[in-house]
Amino acid sequence: MNKNELENDFYLLGNLSKLLELLIYVSNSDLDEVEILSKSEFFVDGVVFDRLSNLQSVEDVYSDLTRVRKHINVLLQSIDTGFEKSINKIDNIFKSLRKFDDFREHYPYYVRLNHPEDCIKFYEKLDQDDYNFIETGELLGITRQTVSKYFQDGTFIKDNNKKSNRISKKSIYLFFVKQNWDKLKKNNIK
Repeated sequence: MNKNELENDFYLLGNLSKLLELLIYVSNSDLDEVEILSKSEFFVDGVVFDRLSNLQSVEDVYSDLTRVRKHINVLLQSIDTGFEKSINKIDNIFKSLRKFDDFREHYPYYVRLNHPEDCIKFYEKLDQDDYNFIETGELLGITRQTVSKYFQDGTFIKDNNKKSNRISKKSIYLFFVKQNWDKLKKNNIK
């Protein structure tokens, strides 16, 4: 891009910015549609007379105004498309926020929205606050002895408020999530 093209781009961007500011001003004003139409006609008449004074022939004026009109239509359609895309993005952001808020209302902080669906379904099966070693083994598909070993070595989080032979729902869920992530990693490596 040469210096002249760069200057033209800056000039165009500056004018587009001013145009958008004017459009936003008009949309926020107390002007009704009749006033906007009247002011727009006055503006267009000014552009036409400006072109008449600078061009040589009626054909040149007609050709120039047709080109300007075409570019204005493209510009307005582009602005409209840009607003439509922005509105859709905002809708998606708010949908995501509502989804997150709904999720937070139904699940404790340690159950995350980005956890795999089977982990969340597993959590929903946990209907007690804590479980003994046999129940924990049945839930996780491991033996009572393995549960006991994991409990002793700290794999399961020990809750000081619970009896010494009980494992909390939170600890079981977090263990399940870790096992699930480990399986996913292992399968993705192969």
